[in-house]
Amino acid sequence: MVDHWVPTRGLSDEALAERIRADAIDVLVDVAGHTVGNRLGVFARKPAPVSLSWLGYGYTTGLSAIDHYLTDAASVPAGSEHLFSEAPWRLPVGFVYRSTAGMGEPGPLPALTNGHVTLGTLTRAVRVNARCVRVWSAILHRLPAARLVIDSRSYVDPAAQQALRERFAAQGIAAERLSIGYHSPPWDVLRGIDIGLDCFPHNSGTTLFESLYLGVPFVTLAGRASVGRLGCSILQGLGRAAWIAEDEAGYIARVLALAQDLPALAATRAALRAQLQASPLMDEAGFARHVEGAYGLMFAQWCVGDAHPLMALVARAQALHDEGEAALAQGEADAAEACWRQALRAVPEFAQAHASLGMLLQQQGRLGEGEAAYRAALALQPASAVTHFNLATCLLAQERPAEAEESLRTALQHDAALQPARAQLDRLLQDQGRWLESEERWRAALRRQPEDLDAYLQLAAVLRRQHRHAEALGCLQRAEQLAPDDLGVLRQQGALFKEMGRMAESEQVCRRMLEIDPASALGWNQLAEVLNATQRLAEAEQGFLKALALDPQLAVAWSNLGIVRQNQGRQQEAEDAMRAGLALQPVDAHAHGNLLFVLNYHPGKTMAQVFEEYRLHDERFYARHRAEWRPHRNPPAAGRPLKVGYVSPDFRNHSCLYFVEPLLAQHDHRAVTVYAYAELQNEDNATARYKHLVDHWVPTRGMGDAALAERIRADGIDILIDLAGHTAGNRLGVFARKPAPVSASWMGYGYSTGLSSIDYFLTDAWHAPEGSEAYFSEQPWRLPVGWVYRPPGEAQTGMPGPLPASKNGGVTFGTLTRAVRINDDTVRVWSELLRRVPGARLAVDSRSYRDADTQAALAARFAAQGIGPERLQIGCSASGWEVLRQIDIGLDCFPHNSGTTLFESLHMGVPFVTWADRPGLGCLGSAILHGAGHPEWVARSEEEYIDKAVALAADLPRLAALRAALPAEMRASKLMDESAFARAAEDAFRQMFARWEQRQARGGNA
Repeated sequence: MVDHWVPTRGLSDEALAERIRADAIDVLVDVAGHTVGNRLGVFARKPAPVSLSWLGYGYTTGLSAIDHYLTDAASVPAGSEHLFSEAPWRLPVGFVYRSTAGMGEPGPLPALTNGHVTLGTLTRAVRVNARCVRVWSAILHRLPAARLVIDSRSYVDPAAQQALRERFAAQGIAAERLSIGYHSPPWDVLRGIDIGLDCFPHNSGTTLFESLYLGVPFVTLAGRASVGRLGCSILQGLGRAAWIAEDEAGYIARVLALAQDLPALAATRAALRAQLQASPLMDEAGFARHVEGAYGLMFAQWCVGDAHPLMALVARAQALHDEGEAALAQGEADAAEACWRQALRAVPEFAQAHASLGMLLQQQGRLGEGEAAYRAALALQPASAVTHFNLATCLLAQERPAEAEESLRTALQHDAALQPARAQLDRLLQDQGRWLESEERWRAALRRQPEDLDAYLQLAAVLRRQHRHAEALGCLQRAEQLAPDDLGVLRQQGALFKEMGRMAESEQVCRRMLEIDPASALGWNQLAEVLNATQRLAEAEQGFLKALALDPQLAVAWSNLGIVRQNQGRQQEAEDAMRAGLALQPVDAHAHGNLLFVLNYHPGKTMAQVFEEYRLHDERFYARHRAEWRPHRNPPAAGRPLKVGYVSPDFRNHSCLYFVEPLLAQHDHRAVTVYAYAELQNEDNATARYKHLVDHWVPTRGMGDAALAERIRADGIDILIDLAGHTAGNRLGVFARKPAPVSASWMGYGYSTGLSSIDYFLTDAWHAPEGSEAYFSEQPWRLPVGWVYRPPGEAQTGMPGPLPASKNGGVTFGTLTRAVRINDDTVRVWSELLRRVPGARLAVDSRSYRDADTQAALAARFAAQGIGPERLQIGCSASGWEVLRQIDIGLDCFPHNSGTTLFESLHMGVPFVTWADRPGLGCLGSAILHGAGHPEWVARSEEEYIDKAVALAADLPRLAALRAALPAEMRASKLMDESAFARAAEDAFRQMFARWEQRQARGGNA
């Protein structure tokens, strides 16, 4: 690897200096500093024109005889030059790393099997000072289940180990939370660590590279120049500056953030080695070129009347490039661009400068210029896989997926192991719904290596996304043959069985996982999810609590605990659990969406409090997409039908069918061209009916939000309608990207989405009363009624039948609501009603009450109000229509009203009493009754609610007459006038689009 090998042992400093001078060395590099065996005495004699120090010591030598200190901008930031005797010479990175043979693979995240996070360091005792002990102890206090590993040769001696334990004990940290010792080589120690802790004020060194190579992220504290910023230098070179803290509080916060998101930590572990390998820190050739360029420029500066002008020119261009990278690392983009353009003026054939300039221009959104720079680099270096990959990302940003795909495939031809390109190509295929190609990639991997366990798991995941469950199960069964007790295989099997509705088998697999690893918090969480799905709510709650006892930091278990408590109507406990989960994982949009549901049902929240959480949800997860909005070029509406797109996961047998189908069936296709964007897992007979009602049917399952938004934009949609709100399977991420000029939300959720990107909320004057506009992110657009209803046929519903009270000897009140709506206030009011109507009974019937424990819990809440079980009928009947035939008077819930079951009640001749409270979800019952022509059953207070129900119960002849008349009244009401509702909706769409056209004419936004 060297041209000349010169043993120096036994040579005095003077003799060695003379030998170097005789060898006519141009640039002499010290790689020892003040470490043992150094030859600084040689450098003091200035045996070469240029000398510099690098690497071996980590700080200045202090010698005025040495000209330069080779470093980078992160290690020696601008302004710290006075701390060095040498002139700092900053490269893009200060080191290059080559891993040791035999280190092995990173392995899975230890926390997933240990049930706790393991922190660790391989540093020597000299770096573990009182400040480190105090800060590390503070972290352990904040992570009560965490452990700390300190492993190095400094702790071979048991006495040294005990001394360190005593220092932690003085900070309140018990010895059992510490693992102190020495293992060599330390690879298995690193495999047992989840998060590395760097020391300060003197950082660690080589062990930080080793940590990253074995998938262990570390947090560092940027302090003193050089030795106090080694960790900072490494993380900047890796592209993980987020793990660099500026003070102790920031250090602690960064460790906690990593520890509190185990799925993200596991993903980081899996990706970190590839990221390190693709970074400048392991780009040996690139680093060598930078160093050689630096040597050339140093020597050129020394030369007087340079005899090699071409070499000096190239060296100057390389130095300018390196200066640009250093400037960019400091956030000085303009300076970086100026350096790279100056380098290219000096050497137009400088491929690396073209590539660096392209990346900067792309980051600034100057995509056309960036593309041109990448193509110039590739013309000079056509085999650069990284540049082909970067060009692909630039093309994707310009919405040119076909060209991007070609660039990605070219990148992989040059470097098949380039992980970012492999991942991006797979994402591109999946975003385009090209499942078969993604599938074929994994099948090809299995042909090359038939026992590749990971390939079977990935293939199964792709098949699951295509709902090819039987084939996915086959893959997982083969994976199980390869690894019978692999928890990853079993975890995916359990999830697949749950998706297939095979709950007993899913439960069986989950229990097997727990037999293998009884302390698996993730296993208990997955089992409890199955129990919750089968309405075994009490058992599910215990399962989630078990998971949290094993791992209090498991955010998903907190969120799931909130869901099961919400399903039991325990809203405050549900909110507390969900907020605990969000404190651990605040960026989990799904978990925050679940919190919105809890607040909808919470009787103790004001409307302002509820809406504020919706506003925050938009701010955190959706508003950032405003930067992606682009002008719309839709043609004028005059003389053409409007293109109206409906987006829903519920184009199937679902309660939405009773409202969406009549609108679609009555649309005038001379006025509107209807597109259905169907986010379906499975199709059924209702899906077939929907397909016949629309002009264009677009399956969207598997399309990313960006891809679907582009499809909608390409379809030229004028009005885009959300039919899901925050319910499962929604595509609010599409609406956040504003793919159509006008968007509105209707029906599927009953309240505001909270999204500032959606223009209108279709409603009526009773559902969103005048004055409630402040509680909607959208502008309420009030139709004559907010819905149209088409009930199932008589063959399914049957006839209302006679008044039950006429034969039962007492009135039966009833509700078909789920437990989530029945809070303590509801129970109290209904109990008072039962006391006011002696002999009356209350029927509560829904799927929430399949579980005997949940039935008993509700009965106990009534018992606390003095209502005995003989007056209650709690259960889950096979047919809600049959239950309605047994009810005389319906009782609506509050503050969140019921929905579809209120329409069904009126259709079956059952009047109901509602309390109009919060706009939106608390006024559903009021809107329905106004639409049906019975506003007299709408109460404005608890007392009025009870009085109206008592009055209905006191007049059985009147109640019998209502039962006979209500079905016909419903059919004659606005609620079932399908044609009128369709015309009103189409007129609203036309007016909405006209407003957009007017804004465009005035030069408004897209």
